[in-house]
Amino acid sequence: MILVAACLLIAAAVGVIGWSMVPSVPVLTEDAFEEKTKRKSPGAIVNGGPTNLHEAMLARSASERVVSPMITRLQSLASRMTPEGRIDALHRKAVSAGKGSTWKRSRLVLYKAIGLTVGVGFGILILQAMGGGMGWLMAACFAALGYFGLDMMLNGQAKARQSAILTDLADIIDQISISVQAGLGFEAAIARSASSTDGPLTDELKRMMNDIRLGSSRANAFEALAERAQVDDLSNFVRSISAAEKTGVSISKVLEVQADEQRERRRQRAEERAMKMPVMLVFPLCTCILPPLFIVLLGPAVIQVVTQGFGG
Repeated sequence: MILVAACLLIAAAVGVIGWSMVPSVPVLTEDAFEEKTKRKSPGAIVNGGPTNLHEAMLARSASERVVSPMITRLQSLASRMTPEGRIDALHRKAVSAGKGSTWKRSRLVLYKAIGLTVGVGFGILILQAMGGGMGWLMAACFAALGYFGLDMMLNGQAKARQSAILTDLADIIDQISISVQAGLGFEAAIARSASSTDGPLTDELKRMMNDIRLGSSRANAFEALAERAQVDDLSNFVRSISAAEKTGVSISKVLEVQADEQRERRRQRAEERAMKMPVMLVFPLCTCILPPLFIVLLGPAVIQVVTQGFGG
């Protein structure tokens, strides 16, 4: 009975994950329905269209009428049971991973609750199969993995995206600096550099330019860019540009200095990784290379000593 309950729990959690991936359908209220029918011609309602809210709701599929409201209630319940600081930390990681526009706080909380449910379900299955202290240990590990799995996934994606931004930063600043020195304005140079390259940094620059076109100030758009990326070198670049605008220093000079500094930092990071390689090779050398080598070299001698002794 416990195994059946655990399997049903896992199946329900997987089903909720699948339904949550479907784009949400807006709730149709009475006011919204009346506003929608006012925009239509009278003939459209007469010729078979819904005439009231009840008929409009019945015209929708079962998933839109039953499953979507259920997922919304689950998201609300999980949000009330999860600490607000934890939700904010998860959302910041999702933004750094490039999922801030689609993975809202409610969806993150729902995924975390579902991960815990799946982990507990698999833990129950392992506990029933193994039993004893090892079974309890494996069940606790699966439950912890289900709870922290979303955190680990977002951390990995955020670090990979931040590394890509850090790699492209020096080249992008070089392109902006060259464009400004050629006579383009600062924003035009950013737009040109963003349109000629691809990558996470390019996507962030395009979003920043859209924010400026929508009325945001340049300083606020740059601050939002640094907040989304969470990259120290990019934050330093944003602060340098903001300071140059406030003090009246030439943007071209600041860009030239920043480009040289970013290239030097990229060279230093490459040297640092090269210096770490010998230390990182010690573990695979001791565990994967030396034991087989000792077996091949000393194995025949050990066998001979065991079978014939030292005088053989």
